[in-house]
Amino acid sequence: MYDLTKFTLRDMVECGLALRQMGDGAANMEETSNRIIKYFYEHLIDRQTGEKSCALVRCFKTHPYGELDAHRRESARRIMGDEDPSETMQCLTLLATAGEKPQWNAISASAAHQAIPLKSEELVEQSPMISQLIRQFGLNISAVVEPDPNLLLEFEQKTFNVFYVPEAKGSPYIPAQDSFVIPFGIKSVLGFGALLPSGNLFAIIAFLKVQIPRSTAEMFSTLALNVKAAFLPFVGGAVFDDASSPAISNNQSISGHNTGEIQQLKSQVATLTQLLNVSEKSTLTQSDRLEQTIEQLSQTLERLQATQSQLIQSEKMAALGQLVAGVAHEINTPLGAIRSSAGNMAKFLSQTLSELPALFESLSPEQAENFSQLLHRAIAEKLILSAKEERQIKRALIRQLEAEAIDNASSIADTLVDMKIYREIDIFLPILNHPNSNFILQNAYRISGVQRGVETIITATNIASKIVFALKTYARYDRSGVMKMTNIIDGIETVLTLYQSQIKKGVEVIRNYSELPMLLCYPDELNQVWNNLIQNALQAMNNQGTLILEAGLVEQQVKIGITDSGLGIPAEIKSQIFEPFFTTKPSGEGTGLGLDIVKKILEKHRGTIAVKSQPGCTTFNVFLPIEPN
Repeated sequence: MYDLTKFTLRDMVECGLALRQMGDGAANMEETSNRIIKYFYEHLIDRQTGEKSCALVRCFKTHPYGELDAHRRESARRIMGDEDPSETMQCLTLLATAGEKPQWNAISASAAHQAIPLKSEELVEQSPMISQLIRQFGLNISAVVEPDPNLLLEFEQKTFNVFYVPEAKGSPYIPAQDSFVIPFGIKSVLGFGALLPSGNLFAIIAFLKVQIPRSTAEMFSTLALNVKAAFLPFVGGAVFDDASSPAISNNQSISGHNTGEIQQLKSQVATLTQLLNVSEKSTLTQSDRLEQTIEQLSQTLERLQATQSQLIQSEKMAALGQLVAGVAHEINTPLGAIRSSAGNMAKFLSQTLSELPALFESLSPEQAENFSQLLHRAIAEKLILSAKEERQIKRALIRQLEAEAIDNASSIADTLVDMKIYREIDIFLPILNHPNSNFILQNAYRISGVQRGVETIITATNIASKIVFALKTYARYDRSGVMKMTNIIDGIETVLTLYQSQIKKGVEVIRNYSELPMLLCYPDELNQVWNNLIQNALQAMNNQGTLILEAGLVEQQVKIGITDSGLGIPAEIKSQIFEPFFTTKPSGEGTGLGLDIVKKILEKHRGTIAVKSQPGCTTFNVFLPIEPN
């Protein structure tokens, strides 16, 4: 079940996976449409009320009048009146319908919508909803009324926008205001679709009883591609359930291809679909982890907010305020990578799905095997090249391709290098010599891009999880008052993770850690020590320089050294730096309590702190007994 008011990336991927499989085992496009429409009607719900979000959802497809079944032809003739429709006239044909009124679940009960004639641009303009839907998709009305074969490839490869009406009540684009919109509580209208290889447009229109944001509506442009994938097996084949609908016999050919070729094509498409399914399932897993990470961060921030009034005067709260700002920045970086990767994956899928039939149709068995090898090589290759190395490799590759008399050598070399394929290319010569080599390579590049996108999402999710874990560890306050066996280095690394946004500005971190025993201590309080010392070191360097962290054993004591390459501490104030409320920072930037708190925490652990400073090198050494009591 999906709540459109809180529609997530996971919902989109999960829903898309289900939609793409709706054509499996179906006899025709109409049966597939009914499955899809029923799925939307049953699975889109309002979680607050438990009621369905759709009052009515329908699927339409443009279709030549001469290829319609008898019932739909009669419906179109009634709308045309005395005028005799031409056989080639496009009709917006109702394929499936589902809604809360019984009559909305039968195509036969919708006489006015079974087949809507699209005789001319002028006639379409008289229907504001249809004309606006076409325009919002990004099409010209003329391209729908009179499809141009010369523009078919361009439009068919396009990712279409959605038809989105945020306020249905009072909208000039939504008809039947008094008889439908108002009495049935229609709040938003959402339409999405795409162009099929046949040149026919399909559109799914949902009349919703909930208000949805634009960000949710835009996700359905991706879902339209999954619906298209479900429809593709029926392009050129059976469309309607009616027995008079054209069907394909076992020996009949489509577009000059025999049954064996068609089955081979379907098998190849099925293989690629499996690859996409695996990628999407991986995306679902990473999406779940990301949502858990975000939930953990939200809970952590809620706990911080709940205690803010009590800790507002404490140095730790002041530090937490600074840390949360940095953490928000660090979280946004992997989130941006995830959004970008998801968008690229959707784009690649939209460009590739429509081209697959033509691609596999054009390949011989040997070329198909080469294509598979090319794809596996691109996915497996992890080498990162510098810009200089890329230029050198491209030049060498162009020379090699020209020596093989391959056309478009420069363009092909660019694509191969982008895919990290430039060694042992002789095995790919059957593809590279193909007349449509650029077309084949672009599809391989897009498919491998899906896998690269999944890997980026995995990496970004791991980064976000690490940051959230560090924040949770630092923000935790143990009220038990009991000392615990703790790994000191883990605490230092936790603090470093939280300061990554500052460190990345230009700080080199050098770690000189020796193996340390577990230390009996108050870990939350020691984390405050490392936080204050590291924060002071970064500020002393203005986030530019070298930070050296040392950990080792000295005479039954753990010694932690934190060294920065800043300007140093003037000799005249060195004796004052551990006094409460003493600070050299501008007003509003420091309380003067940081080093005083550090000293008191260490005294609680029977430890000490010492400082050595000169221009370009300041070191704070912390000494903690292995047995504090």
